[in-house]
Amino acid sequence: VLRYGYEIYNAKLDSAKKPNLITQIRVWRDGELLLEGKKTPIEILGQTDLQRIKTVGAINLGSEMATGDYILQIIVTDNLVKESRRIGSQFVQFELVE
Repeated sequence: VLRYGYEIYNAKLDSAKKPNLITQIRVWRDGELLLEGKKTPIEILGQTDLQRIKTVGAINLGSEMATGDYILQIIVTDNLVKESRRIGSQFVQFELVE
């Protein structure tokens, strides 16, 4: 299981002071997309600082994936922002070993 966490800074808030964020993960190897997660709303329950929204996730990699280098991509869409600045994306490399 690959566990990860990240923070979203300065998300736009609606009139009810709530963000409207969607997240999606992807796993890549050698330029090939191996896994594309579904688009999921980000839950903000219990968060007190909405300028720094914290979230976590996990991926069950299973025993079928070969050892080697992979890239985890996290994509966040802020539906309250103008189209040209709506999507943010970050990558992190990880390695599977025996």
